[in-house]
Amino acid sequence: MRRDLSRFQEANVQLLVIAHQGPKPVDRFLGKNPQSFPWLFDQDRAVIKAYGVYNRISYDAFRMAHPAAILIDDGGVVRFIYRCSTQFDIPKGDVILEAIQRLGD
Repeated sequence: MRRDLSRFQEANVQLLVIAHQGPKPVDRFLGKNPQSFPWLFDQDRAVIKAYGVYNRISYDAFRMAHPAAILIDDGGVVRFIYRCSTQFDIPKGDVILEAIQRLGD
């Protein structure tokens, strides 16, 4: 996502990350890997459950979210969800940018 940040900004899209951890582990991560978009915390996992990306248990995860990209319009309507199949399947910027473009057509 960082690599495509300028392209998202050109498309007038606000990126944010929802982390299922609390602030301490994320702050450690961000100290080593600075990001230029906001991070929100979902310690009780209510948000990831509501959006259908909660992964209770699998070979690569336990009580965490599947990586996902969710596009929500100005009215709060979910317009696109890319739900990854594993923790290693990260949504590509081009896939998300194509979905944004289709929404504008």
